[in-house]
Amino acid sequence: MPMLMEIHKVRAFDTLFKEEGVEEEDITKAFLKLKLAQTDEFKTMVANTKEAVNKKIADFMNQAKAQHAARQAAMGGGTNF
Repeated sequence: MPMLMEIHKVRAFDTLFKEEGVEEEDITKAFLKLKLAQTDEFKTMVANTKEAVNKKIADFMNQAKAQHAARQAAMGGGTNF
């Protein structure tokens, strides 16, 4: 999952640079200077993102378990998940 997030981050920064001429370094400097991590809005965004990621992981794991159980049932065995 971290690799996928890194890929999306790089793509987003590439798009931003192509469309606006803004570099990642400029964003990082402004973020730190303005202390955006301390704002309620940012904290809410982080919490919402964590919740969404955790839900996607749980959904993926549940789907994997269901597929595993279906394969085991088709083969006449029990589940060991």
